[in-house]
Amino acid sequence: MNTRLYDGARVTVLGLGLHGGGVETVRYLHRHGAQIAVTDLRSEEQLASSLREIDGMADRIVLGRHDEEDIVGSDFVVKNPAVPRSAPILKSARQIRTDISLFFEAWSGPCIAVTGSKGKSTVSSMIHYALLRSDPRARLGGNITVSPLSFVDEISADTPVVLELSSFQLGDLRLAAESGAAVRFSPQVSIITNIYHDHQDYYAGSMEAYVRDKERIFESMPDDGTLFLGSDDAWADRFESRASVRVLRAGAVVPGDTTKAVPTPLQQNRAIAVAALTRLGFDADETGQILDGFRGIEHRFEKVCSTGRVTVINDSAATVPEACAAAVRAAGIDTVLIAGGTDKKLDVSPFLDIARRCRHLVLLKGSATSRVQSLLGTEGLSYHGPFESLEDALNEAVELVNSSNCSCLLFSPGCASFELFANEFDRGRQFKKLVEAVRADLE
Repeated sequence: MNTRLYDGARVTVLGLGLHGGGVETVRYLHRHGAQIAVTDLRSEEQLASSLREIDGMADRIVLGRHDEEDIVGSDFVVKNPAVPRSAPILKSARQIRTDISLFFEAWSGPCIAVTGSKGKSTVSSMIHYALLRSDPRARLGGNITVSPLSFVDEISADTPVVLELSSFQLGDLRLAAESGAAVRFSPQVSIITNIYHDHQDYYAGSMEAYVRDKERIFESMPDDGTLFLGSDDAWADRFESRASVRVLRAGAVVPGDTTKAVPTPLQQNRAIAVAALTRLGFDADETGQILDGFRGIEHRFEKVCSTGRVTVINDSAATVPEACAAAVRAAGIDTVLIAGGTDKKLDVSPFLDIARRCRHLVLLKGSATSRVQSLLGTEGLSYHGPFESLEDALNEAVELVNSSNCSCLLFSPGCASFELFANEFDRGRQFKKLVEAVRADLE
């Protein structure tokens, strides 16, 4: 592979960020000879960990602002997904790229691409887990906080790669192509797990814009590619009508109005992964046996502990009400739920069903929680709180589990996390740490 792909190119990384994508972009461009400017609206203190990772690699670092001279003077800009496409500073860019588009400039092997409102991290991880059994070179990257630029220089054309892609990342691929960048994104297998109302703060309340970005995952597939849809709903019907490749539906559909036992999110995602792996040549029965060893990923319906009397589940990655509703249906009626958080301009009406299905609902304070309170009040549905801290909410939940003899304590917020936590991962880690402190009270 050419080790100086961008020798002498003037590049601005717009948004260093905290999740590793910007850091790996700088490292990659530095390895390939680019002259790099980094610009981010955050402060040096906020970006301290990321700045340490790129020490000595950037020729210029501007924090707290974006200078137009950095954009105008660059051959191309590498946009972080968190930077809005509507940002005025982007209008000055000669060309826009992303870490995903840079990856496909350097590599064109067999790609499995996964998106969806929820479940995409788990499905991606399951597929990668199985692929490793047949090819130890298989790689996993994308929205799962591993930039594919971190491994692109180490893989060959026949290395299987699984990419989890968010709507932001997919939409940015379209933006890059419109700016003149050569985007060679053509996955052999694409998966859309489901569509829920999500990120409506970013999309200004337009589900059409959100779904349109998701559709990018199948727009440039090869003729022999396969699109897997993990749900049977109107969105799935739309995708099937618009895709020009073979479309298959896979995965369990959760009933909307039953109190019977339903598949857990892990089981639903497993069904999607098995279907996709079968398309890749795996035997369905053998694949099922392989995935028996997969224990899920952190913050996605993750069993924190089981005391014999009570099971504690961390589902902090449930950032939309529909994901919380699915978790409650899977956990069962004998559940104390902790939910609530930051508003993303989403429809909170699923909390009516959520409140009716769990034994007790404990609310954590937040801008979305205020809307949930108002909604529950109109229907006369009870709740506890809202509590100012996660610790206080958990202590209340433990008391309710014990006084009601419940068998499940579920943390599935159904809202974003930013008023009290750095992100949903920070929120989940704090929850698990707090559970350890009260575990004896659940014995």
